[in-house]
Amino acid sequence: QQRRLMGTVEFMSPEQIQHAATIDHRSDLYSLGATMYFLLMGQPMFTGEPVAIAIAHLNESPPLLYQLRPDIDLRLDSLFQKLVAKDPNNRFATAHALLEYID
Repeated sequence: QQRRLMGTVEFMSPEQIQHAATIDHRSDLYSLGATMYFLLMGQPMFTGEPVAIAIAHLNESPPLLYQLRPDIDLRLDSLFQKLVAKDPNNRFATAHALLEYID
């Protein structure tokens, strides 16, 4: 059986790309971070051909927001970095934990 990616690769979590059977709600938090990046920067976090984007999600560090846009508060960048951590265990445990962090 041929393996295919299902979804929009620009917003997929690393585990969604590599270990689809292991995804949980933390994958959605990664996608939220990727969406946040798109909204702030006007482009996806990683660009190129779909396979190159998938490999970037697996291996490349997310850009530092404040280096790309100096007007962005370091606290927002910190939140973003936690959302798009490669390891799901390094992300917020739940959406509720994200809300508590913001509050």
